[in-house]
Amino acid sequence: MYLVWYDDDRQKSIGQKIEAAIAAYVGHFTRRPRVVLIHATEHAEHPGVRVQSAPFVRRDHYWVGQDGPPVTGGMAATTDTDST
Repeated sequence: MYLVWYDDDRQKSIGQKIEAAIAAYVGHFTRRPRVVLIHATEHAEHPGVRVQSAPFVRRDHYWVGQDGPPVTGGMAATTDTDST
């Protein structure tokens, strides 16, 4: 499960943006994330989380979650509980 955080404030460093994204994640999920995915052209480090570039993350977006890169594309599998 990921929280996607958008921050295009040019006055903030990437570290500040990652910190804000982590705080939003903790506020929503009540636990710390293990990974932050960032735009493929960016590079950053942050204590306590793995920061990883990903080709599908748009500029100024920060994907905050528990696991490695999610599978993108396609539809999630669902179970139809109404069928007999």
